[in-house]
Amino acid sequence: MISETVFLGSNLSIIENVMSLFLSSNIETIDTNNILCYEKIKNNIMTNSYFHKLIYSDEFCSFNGIFFNFSLKDIYVEQYFNKIKCVISNNKHNVNCINKISELEHKILRKFNESYIDKSIIYRIKEQLGNMNIKLQNSTIQKLTNHKEVNFIIKISGIWSSNEKNECGLTFKFFIIDKKI
Repeated sequence: MISETVFLGSNLSIIENVMSLFLSSNIETIDTNNILCYEKIKNNIMTNSYFHKLIYSDEFCSFNGIFFNFSLKDIYVEQYFNKIKCVISNNKHNVNCINKISELEHKILRKFNESYIDKSIIYRIKEQLGNMNIKLQNSTIQKLTNHKEVNFIIKISGIWSSNEKNECGLTFKFFIIDKKI
């Protein structure tokens, strides 16, 4: 449940969640030159793999991960096994937003490509959004119905790489930030 949203200028907003505080940016203001990549560590989620933590740092502050907010229109929210699934309508606004997010995913992975030259890049964000849905875990969403507009934050926390499958991609998570949902 969201308790408050505070806007900081035109670029940043603070989203306070019961358990977390998110400082997010609009996708238009993300500068990939401000993204830094830590050295690889053993991945605790995937066997025989590594994780590189991403940091977003500019002249004002540094963040563990990349947080940006976006909105989608005409979303149907439904229960999907033990998750919540947001089904995205195929309209001009949503397609434009999905393309911007997919482009950012591509830019981030291309920026650090030299670390993964021997790996196949897997674009999981593009894949999920291309299926016209967003899956949320551990969500407290109450209103499983149609919504005219839903505001989201995506957190990109790092890059995973698998030695087993010879692949790499971004580690990310979506959050809904609307009080009314």
